This record gives sequence, C-alpha cells and structure tokens, in this order.
Amino acid sequence: MPSQPETSARQSRLAPLVRPFERPAHYLKRALRSAWYPIEGIWYFIRRPAFYPLLIGRLLPLSIISLLVYLILFTFAFLPQALFLMIFQGRAGAWINATVLVLGEGLVIIQGLFEGFFVDECRVDVFDVSFDAVNLLPLPQTLD
Repeated sequence: MPSQPETSARQSRLAPLVRPFERPAHYLKRALRSAWYPIEGIWYFIRRPAFYPLLIGRLLPLSIISLLVYLILFTFAFLPQALFLMIFQGRAGAWINATVLVLGEGLVIIQGLFEGFFVDECRVDVFDVSFDAVNLLPLPQTLD
C-alpha cells in the first residue's frame, strides 16, 4: 500500500491533467440529470392509472396535433428554406439552420394551438390528480 506522501505526490502531479476536464464533466453530469426528469415523469405517469383519462382525453390529441404540425412543416417548409439558405450559407450550414428554423416555427405554431385548446386546464387536472395520489388536500379555487 502506498504511503500518504507518495499518494499526495501522485495526486498533485495528476491534478493539472484532470483540472480541464472537471468543468465539462460537471456540465455533463448536470445535463444527464436534467435529461432524466422527462423520462422519470413519463414513468410516473404510466405507473398511475388515475392519469389515464387525462392521457386519452387531452394529452393524446394534443400530442397528435403537435406531431401533425411538425410533419406538415418538415414536408412543405423545410426544403424551400434549406434551398434558400444554401444560397448564402453553403450546404451544411443551410441544412442545420433550416432544421432549427422549422423547429422554431413549429414551436410557435404548437404553442398557439395549445393555448387555444386550453392546456392550462389540463395542467391543473394533472396537478389535481397528483395531489389526490399523495393524499394532499386540494388547493383552494380562489385566493381571498
């Protein structure tokens, strides 16, 4: 077993080599933890049958609407935008930027549609079912 001074000497020699990787490793760890939350939420949703009426009644139609919006946008808007951007940016930049443009346009359209279809009510229903699942009292309807 190495002695204490020998171990600390080895660590002090490796510290300058490891230091540049500490921040990216920390960012990667945080990103992976953040990416896990939606997966955990889906798993929570699947395990609780009280959420199934919300899935069929509201979330499934809204998901289908968003899928159709992106399908239509990528079918009809992606190629013209990519060809127009190729004039100014070249091939690789045009494809990447056209993808980002179409995703952004879809985000705006879907956000508008979701607000029109009262997603806020769905969100309230999800919270109500969640509170009921853990036996919490319902929130008051109005704040007086």
